[in-house]
Amino acid sequence: MSDNLEVIAMEIIVHAGNAKAEAYEALKYAKKNDYSKVDELLSKAEDENVAAHKIHLQLLGLTEEFKSINEQLLVTHAMDTMMTTMSEINLIRELIDLYKEKAR
Repeated sequence: MSDNLEVIAMEIIVHAGNAKAEAYEALKYAKKNDYSKVDELLSKAEDENVAAHKIHLQLLGLTEEFKSINEQLLVTHAMDTMMTTMSEINLIRELIDLYKEKAR
């Protein structure tokens, strides 16, 4: 696998993982009704997700470089991680809204 492709895929995975961790941390603070911390953490999650997405866009220009099944699998995992994280952040936002409604 080319080092460049491996680094790009790992960067997507790292940023998407960071985004998910921040979003779940926000959910914990929502349970405690600390919504200023929730907003801060969700903002960080979105920033990480944007970083992953920007790297993903770079990766799309490299598709003709996928020569092996290992490269394809790693890139698929990277993209899956990023997309799953986006879905989880949306779900967490909905759960946080429910906590806010309950707290009123």
